[in-house]
This record gives sequence, C-alpha cells and structure tokens, in this order.
Amino acid sequence: MGQSLSIYTIALQDEEDIAKSGVSTSAVVDLNDYKPAKATAGLQVTLTGTGTAKAEVTVSNDGVTYTETSGGDVATGMAAGTTWAVFVLDVSRYLKVVITETGAANPVVASVTLSLQ
Repeated sequence: MGQSLSIYTIALQDEEDIAKSGVSTSAVVDLNDYKPAKATAGLQVTLTGTGTAKAEVTVSNDGVTYTETSGGDVATGMAAGTTWAVFVLDVSRYLKVVITETGAANPVVASVTLSLQ
C-alpha cells in the first residue's frame, strides 16, 4: 500500500467582522509545524452579510515581510455562502490569509479554514 499523508485543517478566522472596504488578516501559520508534502492547499471561506469579498494568501520566509503568493488572489467576488479555493502553495515558511471586503457598501462576517497535506 502507498504512504498515507495527513490532512491538516487550520481554523484561521472564526466569524471575523470585516467593515465595508475593510481588511482582516489571519494569524500566522508556521508551515514548519505541518511540513506540507503537497504543493497545493485548500481555502474554505464562509461569508455572511450583504457585502462581497476577496481572499489572498501572503507568504514570508522571515515572518516580517509578507507578499502575495505568485497566483494572486485565490478567490474574488465572494458573497454570502461558502467558497472553496485550491491554490499553489509557494515555498515559504510562514503564511497568512487576508480577506478584503470589496463591495465598499456593506460589511461581511468571515470564517476561514486552511487545508494542507
């Protein structure tokens, strides 16, 4: 039989209020704690409210300077409901997820979970 790989799910935000045109940044994920074997990851974003939002993943090797992943925004135009996005995990040590309310008129509430294997 083949080698079994663990799947890690990490709750990054739980019902985080994001004002209209606001930004919410998750806590830092130290990828050394998970040692992902695959170059892809999954992001589940559940929104409530009447605003719209986008999700981006930022990465860092020093834990100080974060830049957006090479793939750009991982999800855009999100409205109330659950969005699932798969993205390429850039080689890095640290990761943060940034949710931005993009409608500029109404707030959203976001819950975000990251999946790694």
